[in-house]
Amino acid sequence: RYERKRIEKESKNISSSESIKKSLKSMREIIDKEYISPSKLHDKSTSIQNDNLYSNPEIEIDQIIKSFENNEFGHDNFGTIAHAFTESLFTKQNPNIPSILIQMLTEKQKQTVFETANEMAQRFFDSDLGKLAQQSSWRKNEYNFKLLVKPNSKIGNVEFDKKQIINGQIDLVFKNPQDENQFIIVDFKTDRTENPRIHINQLESYRLAVSKFKSTETSNIKCYLFYLRSGNSVEI
Repeated sequence: RYERKRIEKESKNISSSESIKKSLKSMREIIDKEYISPSKLHDKSTSIQNDNLYSNPEIEIDQIIKSFENNEFGHDNFGTIAHAFTESLFTKQNPNIPSILIQMLTEKQKQTVFETANEMAQRFFDSDLGKLAQQSSWRKNEYNFKLLVKPNSKIGNVEFDKKQIINGQIDLVFKNPQDENQFIIVDFKTDRTENPRIHINQLESYRLAVSKFKSTETSNIKCYLFYLRSGNSVEI
């Protein structure tokens, strides 16, 4: 009798556990449908490569990434590290790098990755945009936001037929020290090929988010792509 009760109790626990799993899965599916990342707003119509795009020469970091046959460490992971080094120059603190990324690399690879990321970060810090950011009275690095997009609205050339929430993070936004009514958004890119047009919709979502949160017109917000490899900046 005791054994039967124990089995019945375990069966109920299993049933409850399965029910919780199904509920969580359902919640995740709802969230996935309602939330969208700004990076998913890429303009696919302009993503075709052509001879007019600027391509940076291959560097050692590209060879390191190629050495991972299953893409365990990719350009997006290196981008995360480069962003962390850029932020650290403003915060004066050590770069906050996810330990899982560090664990993927050998000591030699880590040294190369860190040196390259630091060099790229310094390139921005010493640029005209970087100097403006340093002088600003209000500045946010890795600025998280959620932006509600209503049905039948448009961001860039992306049309929304249902309510969605854009869940994103702006690399850098600051008040222009030369014009206190103006805000400047900077999106860092570590892309080898520079194709600014595919990022227009992403930057437009950033512009709209900042206009909402800072209660200002979108015309008061400038958006820039800053390519950390070359030091090229492009206003969007």
